[in-house]
Amino acid sequence: MLRGIGWALLLIGMAMSVPVSVEAAPIAPERRPGVSSVIPVQDARERCRWLRHDMRRLESRIAYAQPWERPRMERRLRERRREFRHNCRW
Repeated sequence: MLRGIGWALLLIGMAMSVPVSVEAAPIAPERRPGVSSVIPVQDARERCRWLRHDMRRLESRIAYAQPWERPRMERRLRERRREFRHNCRW
């Protein structure tokens, strides 16, 4: 019992001796991000191009898919079409 109390007191003493920092700052100095040459529209166009490609791929795969795989693939195709209609028709 005395041994446990001794360890507890030692741990409490060690915790008390550790200085508590008032302000948490990163070790390395922070840098501001550089100016990007990518325009947000380019990202949207890339996403739309990828969605169009993925819809075509899914449509061709559904034509030859096993019957138990079709519902999952059709659901993914509906999600892609919904996203394409919502984001890519400017």
